[in-house]
Amino acid sequence: MEALWKRLAPRGAVQFVGVDHLDRSSAAERWIDQYGVTYPSLADPDGRIAERFDVPYLPATILVDRFGRLRYRLIGAQPPAFVQGLLAAVAAISSSQN
Repeated sequence: MEALWKRLAPRGAVQFVGVDHLDRSSAAERWIDQYGVTYPSLADPDGRIAERFDVPYLPATILVDRFGRLRYRLIGAQPPAFVQGLLAAVAAISSSQN
């Protein structure tokens, strides 16, 4: 996801947010440092975000449109090209609903 973030972030069309699911902040910070993650991350120590988006297990990728509506819930590791295609679909749907 980091490579996809670096490719798409400069365009300003998408926002990535990592969620530190059930992690202590020190463990999350170690993971972020280890993998060189540069997109924003937020803590979810009690799992409420995963619950809100009905995530059964990790890793998961949640794609939400600019109106905050869930568009895709992907469970398991995903190829960046596949995610990028879905992001394009989300953008198209969102812009047609202006």
